Amino acid sequence: MRLLFAIFVACSVSACSYFPLFRVPVLQGNVVTADKLKQLKIGMSPRQVQYVLGTPLLENDFGQRRWDYVYYY
Repeated sequence: MRLLFAIFVACSVSACSYFPLFRVPVLQGNVVTADKLKQLKIGMSPRQVQYVLGTPLLENDFGQRRWDYVYYY
């Protein structure tokens, strides 16, 4: 009886992680649309670019002129 109960508990606990029905969507990064890209002009300061596109997801520590805008769903 104890073995049956232990198997039942193990299956019940693991069932929630097995089925992806309860997965919460995690949004990471900034969505860069074509409208936002049209607002960019040559000669804009970094602060102005961040105002239009938002802060970058990744900043390069070795070169300050590269920003990576990545979006994951």
